[in-house]
Parts: sequence; structure tokens; C-alpha cells
Amino acid sequence: MVDIAINNSGKPVSIKSIAERQNISEAYLEQVFSSLRKAGLLKAVRGAYGGFEINRPADKITAGEILRSLEGPLETVQCTGCQKAEAKEEAPSGSGRIIKNCGTYSFWKNLNTLINDYMDSITLQNLADDYNTDYNKSGLTAKKNNKITI
Repeated sequence: MVDIAINNSGKPVSIKSIAERQNISEAYLEQVFSSLRKAGLLKAVRGAYGGFEINRPADKITAGEILRSLEGPLETVQCTGCQKAEAKEEAPSGSGRIIKNCGTYSFWKNLNTLINDYMDSITLQNLADDYNTDYNKSGLTAKKNNKITI
């Protein structure tokens, strides 16, 4: 996604060009892009000059959205007690309140909230801007076909 944000010049970006820049197999990128398309983050453009485009403005797509579309929920691993409490132990009267029998439940819950809030505060545009800033600090001028490491 960052590669497309940086290397699009109003035209679709091909999987082949991304694979070459990032040293990633085209087959792997096709799998990743399938998930990103299903999530509505990318759109495919067919034809001789086809490829992929970001489906929304880069400042409207968050790192959290991208990662959740590829990996599912962004959560830390909880202890067995927390998992059992969430699965089984509802409070009486169907109040929807969960009884937590783990001394570290609040820690894990708060950590998950912090992780998700942080990931949702970073946009694709932020990532592209950071790349361009870091690249320019090296004394070089940002140009197309640059490899990105995330």
C-alpha cells in the first residue's frame, strides 16, 4: 500500500513493478492484494496499462485498517483465564457484563486499546510522508521505483 501511495503518478501501479522494487514474489502480492481488494482498500484496473490503485484518499486509510484486513483483529495474546472469562462467564441477568477472573485482564484490555488506537491514528499518507521525509534526509531526491522497508 505504501509503495502504491509513493509510486502512483495518477496511473495504476503493476504488481510486477511492486514485486521488483520490494523483492517480493508476484504470487504473494496477488494473495495480499486480494485481501486488500475485498476490504475495499485497493481497486484493480484491467488492461495493458492496468494495475492497482488505492480506492480512497491515502489520508483516509489507516494502518489499522490495512493490518486488520490482512491479519484480522489486532490483539495481544491473553492468558487462558481471560479467554475463558470472555467466552463463558457472563454476569447474572444477561446484563452483558463479563466477570473477569484474571488479575491482568485490565492490562491486556488496555494494551489492546492502545495498540488499536495507535494503528488507527496512522494513515497511509503519514507512512508515505515519513518515507519521503526519511529519503530526503539522506540527501537524495525522492523518485519513483524506490524500495520501501516497513
